[in-house]
Amino acid sequence: MEHLATLAGLRKLSGLVEEEGKKMPITESILEHELFGPLIRKGVEEGVLIGRQEGRQEGRQEGRQEGMRNQATTMVRRALEMRFGSIPLWLEDRLRNKSVQQLEDWLGLTFEATCVEDLFH
Repeated sequence: MEHLATLAGLRKLSGLVEEEGKKMPITESILEHELFGPLIRKGVEEGVLIGRQEGRQEGRQEGRQEGMRNQATTMVRRALEMRFGSIPLWLEDRLRNKSVQQLEDWLGLTFEATCVEDLFH
């Protein structure tokens, strides 16, 4: 096929060969080809393996980040409860939606605040 493409290019027939190739019905699976089949299957298997490894790595990273966020949320909640007593539900909702950095900032503000509302000013 490579030689045909080269000859077609040299004879300025590549457009015609491409058109004819599009008209030809596909009667065989390339996966069954004795030369290309094993190469394609190997490439697919390697791609699947790499995809799985990347997925696991991404999952671990997301798990670490979620764990850090949960830990930071717990620390802020405890600090607020120690400082102000039980915290209102609306504040619980806000805690759940904060990033680790925002929670760390809130933790610092908890020690300076005179009331829960001071966290928002």
